[in-house]
Amino acid sequence: MTDYIIRIGAVSFHSRDLENKWKWAVRVEFFDCVRQTIFDGRERASCCHCTRLITIDKATIEHIVPRSRGGERFLPSNLTIACAKCNRRRGTQDFNEFRAMRIEQIKKYGCPGYQESDFLDRIETTNDYEILAA
Repeated sequence: MTDYIIRIGAVSFHSRDLENKWKWAVRVEFFDCVRQTIFDGRERASCCHCTRLITIDKATIEHIVPRSRGGERFLPSNLTIACAKCNRRRGTQDFNEFRAMRIEQIKKYGCPGYQESDFLDRIETTNDYEILAA
């Protein structure tokens, strides 16, 4: 599927605009829209790796399947939120392997904002989107 439209809530994005490197404002708006949908009106949400509570302005977009391993760049179900520290550390590592390693580090060394009860197999992502033919 090379030419499609992603609709998140009331906002639509055309794949050609998202892939066009000159239309950076469209990509910024897209990722902001994904962030807002994941937060869903809440003030804070948890980093998908360390569970640290982060605000929307500190949340970075994390690809569950890295682009270098064939993950879709603009598919909302492949996007979640992470704190900047975890997002930088992960790089292109496998999501589940990195998450398990990060949990072990946190249990051993501690982490501000760590919440034992938040280590569920829950990953906050958005399912509130549609992919339409262009």
